[in-house]
Amino acid sequence: MSEVCEHKIDWIDCDKKGHEEGCFFASCRNCEYESYDCEDQETMKLTTEYRCHNCGKMFEAAAYYPADATPRCPDEEQHDNRVSTEALLEKIKKSMGRFFTIVFTKRSTGEKRTMTCRLGVKKHLKGGARAYDPESMNLMIVWEPRSAMYKSIPTDAIVEAKIAGKVYQVVK
Repeated sequence: MSEVCEHKIDWIDCDKKGHEEGCFFASCRNCEYESYDCEDQETMKLTTEYRCHNCGKMFEAAAYYPADATPRCPDEEQHDNRVSTEALLEKIKKSMGRFFTIVFTKRSTGEKRTMTCRLGVKKHLKGGARAYDPESMNLMIVWEPRSAMYKSIPTDAIVEAKIAGKVYQVVK
């Protein structure tokens, strides 16, 4: 059974000259619902405040409905920063040993931790085999230069990471 949307309607008055008073366009912020009472929907100019469906930011925009005129968020180029945990781990692996900053929730205390680290450091290994398999425990082993120690990051608790100057947010 599908959920019923409790519409959050944005009402927009048509500003086209010559149109009668009360000419409008309305759309829901949460779903695809639209309604209009305008003779000329193809060129109806809209100016209003919109909420970006990707980042939630409110912005003002002028657009023409419906001819390919969905208002564009001013931060749209940054929307591709939302990735799955698997995609983020792949980006980290492709960083080729470069430093990255990661934010995650510690399993032991539940607090958020920010760490600058890197993969692939072998210089400080003591030798021998690990007593556990980090992948089976959803852990990623990194080198943290601040403490000069290897650290384990729970991959299922990663919130965001900054890799090569770009911030990626994990979408659960």
